[in-house]
Amino acid sequence: MAMVQGARAFVLDVRDYRESSALVRLLVQGEGLVSLVGRGMRSVRKGASAPVLQPFALVHLSYSLRDPDGLGALRSAEVERQYDVLRTNIEAYALAGAWFEILLASAQPGPEGDRLFGLTEGFMNQIQMVGSAVAREPIFVARDASVLWYWARLLNEMGVGPQFGVCGRCGSKLQLHHFDLRGAETVCADCAAEHRRYLPLTGADVRGLQAVFSRSIPKDRTPLPQRSVLLFLRIVRDVMRRHLEMELKSFGFLSEVLGGKF
Repeated sequence: MAMVQGARAFVLDVRDYRESSALVRLLVQGEGLVSLVGRGMRSVRKGASAPVLQPFALVHLSYSLRDPDGLGALRSAEVERQYDVLRTNIEAYALAGAWFEILLASAQPGPEGDRLFGLTEGFMNQIQMVGSAVAREPIFVARDASVLWYWARLLNEMGVGPQFGVCGRCGSKLQLHHFDLRGAETVCADCAAEHRRYLPLTGADVRGLQAVFSRSIPKDRTPLPQRSVLLFLRIVRDVMRRHLEMELKSFGFLSEVLGGKF
């Protein structure tokens, strides 16, 4: 008989399963990606009156695993936190949607996913804090370097994080006017090859990206230029698209919300 255990988890996806149940995919602290069948949990689309788990929620759950690949039964779940900013700030919602799409595509069962859980909790807390301040201050969630800093950590955690500040070819810190999407690296003017296509970088772009990829979370709350934000998110999208070998649909919506194509 499978042992019942408890843990904190983020709800990644909820789908109908048979007549009155749901298949819930979660990022579980200490367990990584776990898929659970919740019997009697109907989806919102069915118009059920019973409580339903929602994507993006942080929950305490009781469950049992039937096999080591992360499939099991959901016994009970209690919501620890709903991130209200996702209902009131479309930028926060779009950023969270892109983050969770990457988690669904990349997370694996096992304790290695614990670092992803910690990053996700930090990211969600940060967009909640920044997004809640929008009503009081003239800021934008996506232009806050502290929010994008978590994206940089996510890339690094997956082993695909580019580095800014030096040329990826020769190590020079001068004339970093190019970014090579294929190599995921900045390139100086001397090392740029004529036959390669690069993203052009301005001095402001380099400074903004260096702040986002710094070791510690940025303290400066000055909004990043929109151009730098769109450039950064294009880099994230293209790097992750190559890494995961799939299209990331949520980035199309994110691009529309931010008012610029990337």
